[in-house]
Amino acid sequence: MNRIGAGIRIAIVGAGPGGLALVRLLQVQGLRPTIYERDASVTARPQGGSLDLHQEDGLLAVREAGLYNQFLKHARFEGQQTRILDKYANLLLDDKDVVGPDHKDARPEIDRKDLRDILLSSLLPNTAQWGRTLESVAPALGGGHALTFRDGHTEAADLVVGADGAWSKVRASALTGALPGYTGYFFVDAAIPNVDTRWPAVGNLVGQGSAFVLGDGKVLLPQRNGGGILRVYFARRGSEEDADVFARDVLSRGTVAVRDALLEHYAGWAPDILDIVRACEGADIVLRKIFSFPPSHSWPRTKGVTLLGDAAHVMTPFSGAGVNMALADAMDLAAAIKRIVAGGTDLGTALEEYEKKIMARAEEHLAEGTSFADIAFSHDAAERMSRALNTSH
Repeated sequence: MNRIGAGIRIAIVGAGPGGLALVRLLQVQGLRPTIYERDASVTARPQGGSLDLHQEDGLLAVREAGLYNQFLKHARFEGQQTRILDKYANLLLDDKDVVGPDHKDARPEIDRKDLRDILLSSLLPNTAQWGRTLESVAPALGGGHALTFRDGHTEAADLVVGADGAWSKVRASALTGALPGYTGYFFVDAAIPNVDTRWPAVGNLVGQGSAFVLGDGKVLLPQRNGGGILRVYFARRGSEEDADVFARDVLSRGTVAVRDALLEHYAGWAPDILDIVRACEGADIVLRKIFSFPPSHSWPRTKGVTLLGDAAHVMTPFSGAGVNMALADAMDLAAAIKRIVAGGTDLGTALEEYEKKIMARAEEHLAEGTSFADIAFSHDAAERMSRALNTSH
């Protein structure tokens, strides 16, 4: 039996929502983990769009972390509205069930940056180490693991947690060489600033939350963010080579070239829909290839090393569950570590139970993401998606 007490050395790699939530939950227990992030600073790169947190996992984690009141200051409950439109701008579904904070079905939106800032500001000083790009994790003499970083810095830990995303270095270095597979589609991610003043008709079309605009096997996903921004995801089927060609031949030429290519892609759609394309601007349009693990994904268990969030079970955006799964993982791992410290179990047993639990939970969402993507890219997608969402409510 390998029991470790309150002096357990915990290294968490990756300062996304899941990793930061784990740190906060452990600090609430009185532990002193360290989190390592490859970004040079908290402002090194954009943090993406909006997230919806669910009562049973994401919001529960925020509550357990003692951060719910701070969350409410940034949450957008009106963002729960969901619309489905076809390519002619016909409204097939308008889910206006905007419920309050205490409702069991509440799924308020919050910008990813705001959630990250809430978590970071709750941590003890010097908990986060910036500019630490992990190179390897290896067993250390005398027990535990040694982490080696690109700058030559090394650290030792009894427990290493890979919260470092889809291309996790912890996973690759210490657990398995398995990689997520390309799903067969990619997103072009753009934004419309000040949408309600500059493009009010577009804002009215989308509503206060998000919309699925579907038809001809094509997908357009506008979503409200904070600060008057409408983020738009143009999802396209295609090979990885198709994505690379789009990036090289279109994206590299700037916003006008991207708009022209998208207008051609959605040719024949209603003018009101095409205005969403025309309204997109700025130099921060990016292309994202979408990858996912299969529902059956697992890895060989290694005592003292584990994963959470995308590092464990990256799933497509169509699952709508990624950040909630990461926050649920953080809660479960924090509970497992609490049992270890209390002497109720050993490290190996606790991690085995934790990994079984999180992968069983993720399996359903991984399959669901694939199913919803298949619906979204079908030729009768708007009708099928409306039926699917009506059934799920």
